[in-house]
Amino acid sequence: MSYPPPQAGYPPNQQGGYPPPQGGGYPPPQQGGGYPPPHQQGNFAPNQPGAVQHQPWQPNSGQSDQPGYTGDDVPDSDPEDNEDAADDHGPDPDIGKLGGVQGYEQVGLNDWVPPPPQYVPPENYTKPPEQYAEGAGLTQQEARDAMLQFVAEHCCYGKKPAEEHVIKAIKPSTAFHYTMESFLESRSTKWVHEPYRGQIIDGPQNGYPPGPWDIACTAGQFFNDEVRLIEVPHTAKVQSCHSCYGRGFKRCPRCHGRGRVRCSTCHGSGHRTRYDHQTKQHRRETCHWCHGSGRRRCIRCGGDGRVTCGVCQGCRDLKWYIQLTVNFKNMVSDHVTERTDMPDELIKDAGGLVIFQQTLIRVWPITHFTDQDVNANSQSLVQYHTSTYERAGRILQQRHTLRNVPVFEIDYNWQEVNTRYWVYGNEHRVHAPDYPHQCCWGCVIL
Repeated sequence: MSYPPPQAGYPPNQQGGYPPPQGGGYPPPQQGGGYPPPHQQGNFAPNQPGAVQHQPWQPNSGQSDQPGYTGDDVPDSDPEDNEDAADDHGPDPDIGKLGGVQGYEQVGLNDWVPPPPQYVPPENYTKPPEQYAEGAGLTQQEARDAMLQFVAEHCCYGKKPAEEHVIKAIKPSTAFHYTMESFLESRSTKWVHEPYRGQIIDGPQNGYPPGPWDIACTAGQFFNDEVRLIEVPHTAKVQSCHSCYGRGFKRCPRCHGRGRVRCSTCHGSGHRTRYDHQTKQHRRETCHWCHGSGRRRCIRCGGDGRVTCGVCQGCRDLKWYIQLTVNFKNMVSDHVTERTDMPDELIKDAGGLVIFQQTLIRVWPITHFTDQDVNANSQSLVQYHTSTYERAGRILQQRHTLRNVPVFEIDYNWQEVNTRYWVYGNEHRVHAPDYPHQCCWGCVIL
């Protein structure tokens, strides 16, 4: 519901109604430096260069029984009490009326195109790994201990197979986990506002605003997501609040400006019916919450019929400015080379050994590694990052990492069961989908 501006001559003299007449109610009358600050009070002397120019609300013509409302908006009787009633902030402001700012005519429509990429090192700058150290082997006792730890982490698993299984063979292998990262910076702008409390206004009178990519902003740490909000210099201005039309308060949404609501206990009747257990009869008695009137003072506004405007927080004016959002985001892609039947996803979180890592503005793919699958996927991911993320923002840094993770496939038997499990990673994690006792005796699933 839109909120029409108050009528001329506000406020009218109220006689016994809600809200009370101006003087003892809210907001307090302006006296000198009272709150909210009066119009035409800025950080500079009036009519001087750089003075804050306000655009106060102008009342329209017409008659109204309630301050700032037409007769159709004010209910004829006290409404039902609704403690969940939300404040109506009114229509959205027309951003176009704020006036254009040179260089920021397309504010809020899309992100700003980044400048050309920085220096890219030559291809021979990348030195791929020529050799790497293999991890240590796995003994039968270490495999058995890993299985016992795995069973202990599953409350419904029986431990007899872990204690009694016979290991027939341990087959070692190496998995490779390649990770490609691109640290991006993107910038966007939009108009925002905040209550104007007399703070300094850096407006167009101080000069032309710098371009979005000319404003200095650096990331706190590379390869960590971060968002910075910056006020664009020389874009601020003061406008009257669009939600309350410069009054600082609005009609209470709970009582609709009447100051009173119907009693929720007796539903406005003023009486309640109770059952007397002694006489075993129903009797009618006066409601003790509203004292028989059927009406109660509105809790939200205290009977005044008005509440502080939630947009300007009672200041009547808003400071508008263009806000620059600098978004630092780390884009990550990875690939696992693992040739056993164990799921590849398990390798990503397993501990391993970093055998190669490089950080540059632009990295080149690994091409001379001993495993051709690693070379092919490194080239594919580097090309994907270069072609995709250069259009999404400015690439500040790239990093690629190659780890090797030990994997051991273990064949074993227990009683008449012949199956296998895997021990992988430096932590000796276990993957045993065919464990014989996955539900112990007496376990009840509800």
